[in-house]
Amino acid sequence: GLIGVPISLLVGSFALLIISWTVSEKLYYIGFKKLPFALSFLGALSIALFTIFVELNMTMKIGITLASLLLLATTFWKSKLVIKY
Repeated sequence: GLIGVPISLLVGSFALLIISWTVSEKLYYIGFKKLPFALSFLGALSIALFTIFVELNMTMKIGITLASLLLLATTFWKSKLVIKY
């Protein structure tokens, strides 16, 4: 039923991520580190699945989402995935 909608969105986004990463690296090699990115992605995926499938009120979901975005942004910044000019 309705549970297929978020699952299909997650699967489609993951497939698009892998395809765009592969094409982008072949066109213009940047050399992103795959392990920190994979860990950040798995963290974001687990937070997304938790907020989708666990019954919480909207305030808790927004708070968890904002806290996880701050954590992921800090992880990206410290792991040198962001190019600093």
